[in-house]
Amino acid sequence: MKVIAYGKIVKMKTKLVNPKRIVDFMILAGKLKWLKRTGWINAKMPDPETVAEHTFRVTILSRILAPLLGLDVEKLTIMAIFHDFAEGIFGDPILESGRRKVREYSWKDESKFMEKVFKDLNMPNLYLEWKENILENGPQQTIYSDSLYQIGKLANAWQAFEYELRGVPKEKTNEFWENSLEHIKIPVLRKILNSLIQLRGSGKI
Repeated sequence: MKVIAYGKIVKMKTKLVNPKRIVDFMILAGKLKWLKRTGWINAKMPDPETVAEHTFRVTILSRILAPLLGLDVEKLTIMAIFHDFAEGIFGDPILESGRRKVREYSWKDESKFMEKVFKDLNMPNLYLEWKENILENGPQQTIYSDSLYQIGKLANAWQAFEYELRGVPKEKTNEFWENSLEHIKIPVLRKILNSLIQLRGSGKI
C-alpha cells in the first residue's frame, strides 16, 4: 500500500489494521494506568505504584542500559514496553516474597491472549518479543529476557527507595530490597543496585 507523507509517496510495509483493533488495544493499555501492583498493595504502601508506572521506569532503564549490556536497544525497549501488558486482563500476580518463591504461575492463557492481541494488530513480531520476555520462567532463558527480568527487579528497588523518601519505614520495604539482591546478578546492574543501597544507607540525596 502507498500513502502520501510530507509530499512524498511512501510504501507502507504492513497493511492497515482495523481501527477498532487499535481502539481496543489502547483501552487495554489504559487499564494499566489504574491497576495497582499487588506487592505494594499487600505491603500497604501509600499510593501503590501502578503497572504503567512500573513499566515506565523499566522502559527508561532498558533504553539507557541496553548499550551497557551489549544488547539491541530497540528490541530490549520494545520488550520492556509490553512485558506486563497482559496484566490489564490477568492482574498482577505475586510470585515471590523477599528471597522466597511463593507460587507458580502458568503463562499459557496469558500467552494465547497476547498472541491474539498482536495478531489483531498485524504485528506478530511483537508477540515473539513479548513471548521471549516470559521465558525466564522456564528452561528457554535468553539474555534479553534475563536482562529485562533483572532490570525489573532494579526498578522494584527504586520504587522501594522512593517510598522510604516519603517516610515509609525501612522495615516495610526490606523484603523488596532482599528480592532485588537475590535476583540481580549482571555486574553493571548489581553496581547500580549497590550504589542505590549506599544512597539508602547514607540518608542523603
